[in-house]
Amino acid sequence: MDLTLDYGTVAVSFPNGTVVAVARVEGSWLFAVFSILMLHTLKASAEAFLDGNTRVTAAGITVPRSLSSLDSYYEQVLRKAAENVGLEARPAFDMAAEIASYMYSKGLDISPLLLDDQVAVLAVDYSRQSFMAVLFLVDEFGLLKTVRIDQSFDLGHHFLRPGPEHWTEIRQRLQTVVSQTTEISQLILLGDRAKNQTFIRTVQEALAGYYTAQNDGLQGNQESEDFDPVFIAAKEAARLSARLLDHDWGLSSSVLLFPA
Repeated sequence: MDLTLDYGTVAVSFPNGTVVAVARVEGSWLFAVFSILMLHTLKASAEAFLDGNTRVTAAGITVPRSLSSLDSYYEQVLRKAAENVGLEARPAFDMAAEIASYMYSKGLDISPLLLDDQVAVLAVDYSRQSFMAVLFLVDEFGLLKTVRIDQSFDLGHHFLRPGPEHWTEIRQRLQTVVSQTTEISQLILLGDRAKNQTFIRTVQEALAGYYTAQNDGLQGNQESEDFDPVFIAAKEAARLSARLLDHDWGLSSSVLLFPA
């Protein structure tokens, strides 16, 4: 599962390695109520997709990186919501939506990935309610370190204003974030407005000189159903949860993940 500000998505991972996007559920402005209703509906969607008889007892959850770094209130709300709908909550892995999307795009396992050199990854989340850019580094041993986070609740597509000011501010914020590195090795777009053509052009303009790949992020993987920016984080949550089950924690389905 992946929870954003006002909608959630759920995906299911099968033993043969197939990961399927199942449903997207709209949320509510009332956060606590929204969390319970969202998890309940996502859980029901997954169970209905499976066969209607399989009971989901736990689930992997990702959230935007900026929310995962807040105080424990957000985690407590999710824990109570999970318990309310019959999901077992077990903190097991620090998994923000942006990092989950990166791992899914690379097909990474829980085991560290050995790289030739440190790489910089930029994840840009553009939805109806917010804009967020997260720059993180992946070192030679696969360890991730967040370098810069910039989020605005006034730059979501819902707040799009006439004229160029909206896109100018997004461009400037992106340029400030990427100024922390010399080159972007991978770009990941997230959110239900990530395929907006003006947004894509703005990202291209902001990253000129930092990111030159033509078949990644903007034009390549994002057009594939498997890398749909709305579902990619939920797919990684499902995939990682299924792999964690191989460690035999006594659960009959996925493990509920809360970012630290």
